[in-house]
Amino acid sequence: MVPAPEKSPQTAIPVFFSTAMQAKVESLSPSAHKPLAAVESWKALGIPLSIIAPTPVTRGELARAHDRGLSTQSSNAARKMDFIPRLRT
Repeated sequence: MVPAPEKSPQTAIPVFFSTAMQAKVESLSPSAHKPLAAVESWKALGIPLSIIAPTPVTRGELARAHDRGLSTQSSNAARKMDFIPRLRT
Protein backbone atom coordinates (compact mmCIF):
# COMPACT_ATOMS: atom_id res chain seq x y z
CA MET A 1 0.00 0.00 0.00
CA VAL A 2 1.37 3.37 -1.02
CA PRO A 3 1.04 6.04 1.67
CA ALA A 4 -1.05 9.07 0.76
CA PRO A 5 1.05 12.11 0.00
CA GLU A 6 1.23 14.63 2.79
CA LYS A 7 -0.87 17.71 2.31
CA SER A 8 1.41 20.60 1.68
CA PRO A 9 0.47 23.85 3.38
CA GLN A 10 -1.23 26.18 0.97
CA THR A 11 0.57 29.37 0.20
CA ALA A 12 -1.46 32.41 1.14
CA ILE A 13 -2.49 34.51 -1.83
CA PRO A 14 -1.44 38.16 -1.45
CA VAL A 15 -4.52 40.39 -1.70
CA PHE A 16 -4.13 44.15 -1.69
CA PHE A 17 -7.21 45.32 0.20
CA SER A 18 -8.31 47.78 2.83
CA THR A 19 -11.73 48.92 3.95
CA ALA A 20 -10.55 52.40 2.89
CA MET A 21 -11.02 51.11 -0.68
CA GLN A 22 -14.77 50.83 -0.13
CA ALA A 23 -17.20 53.51 -1.20
CA LYS A 24 -20.00 54.64 1.08
CA VAL A 25 -22.65 51.98 1.61
CA GLU A 26 -25.34 54.12 -0.02
CA SER A 27 -23.35 54.30 -3.27
CA LEU A 28 -25.44 53.50 -6.35
CA SER A 29 -22.56 51.70 -8.05
CA PRO A 30 -22.53 47.93 -7.57
CA SER A 31 -18.77 48.04 -8.12
CA ALA A 32 -18.37 50.02 -4.90
CA HIS A 33 -19.02 46.87 -2.86
CA LYS A 34 -17.07 44.34 -4.93
CA PRO A 35 -13.68 44.49 -3.20
CA LEU A 36 -15.11 43.64 0.23
CA ALA A 37 -17.53 41.08 -1.21
CA ALA A 38 -14.69 39.30 -3.03
CA VAL A 39 -12.48 39.13 0.08
CA GLU A 40 -15.38 37.89 2.23
CA SER A 41 -16.23 35.24 -0.37
CA TRP A 42 -12.65 33.98 -0.58
CA LYS A 43 -12.43 33.81 3.22
CA ALA A 44 -15.71 31.87 3.40
CA LEU A 45 -14.31 29.38 0.88
CA GLY A 46 -11.29 28.86 3.12
CA ILE A 47 -8.84 30.26 0.60
CA PRO A 48 -5.66 31.26 2.43
CA LEU A 49 -5.16 34.99 2.02
CA SER A 50 -2.49 37.43 3.02
CA ILE A 51 -4.31 40.78 3.26
CA ILE A 52 -2.00 43.70 2.49
CA ALA A 53 -3.22 47.27 2.94
CA PRO A 54 -2.10 49.31 -0.09
CA THR A 55 -0.15 52.49 0.48
CA PRO A 56 -1.93 55.56 -0.95
CA VAL A 57 -0.08 57.29 -3.77
CA THR A 58 1.09 60.86 -3.58
CA ARG A 59 -0.08 63.48 -6.05
CA GLY A 60 3.44 63.45 -7.51
CA GLU A 61 3.35 59.68 -8.05
CA LEU A 62 -0.08 59.92 -9.64
CA ALA A 63 1.09 62.73 -11.92
CA ARG A 64 3.94 60.58 -13.25
CA ALA A 65 1.39 58.25 -14.83
CA HIS A 66 -1.47 60.67 -15.54
CA ASP A 67 -1.97 64.24 -16.62
CA ARG A 68 -1.55 66.33 -13.45
CA GLY A 69 -4.72 68.39 -14.09
CA LEU A 70 -6.81 65.31 -14.75
CA SER A 71 -5.46 63.44 -11.75
CA THR A 72 -6.15 66.43 -9.48
CA GLN A 73 -9.70 66.77 -10.80
CA SER A 74 -10.33 63.03 -10.44
CA SER A 75 -8.99 62.81 -6.91
CA ASN A 76 -10.94 65.89 -5.83
CA ALA A 77 -14.16 64.52 -7.32
CA ALA A 78 -13.61 61.11 -5.74
CA ARG A 79 -12.91 62.69 -2.35
CA LYS A 80 -16.16 64.68 -2.58
CA MET A 81 -17.98 61.36 -3.14
CA ASP A 82 -16.00 59.94 -0.19
CA PHE A 83 -14.76 57.17 -2.47
CA ILE A 84 -11.08 57.49 -1.67
CA PRO A 85 -9.11 58.66 1.30
CA ARG A 86 -7.06 61.82 1.02
CA LEU A 87 -3.90 61.37 -1.01
CA ARG A 88 -0.59 61.54 0.78
CA THR A 89 1.27 64.78 0.15
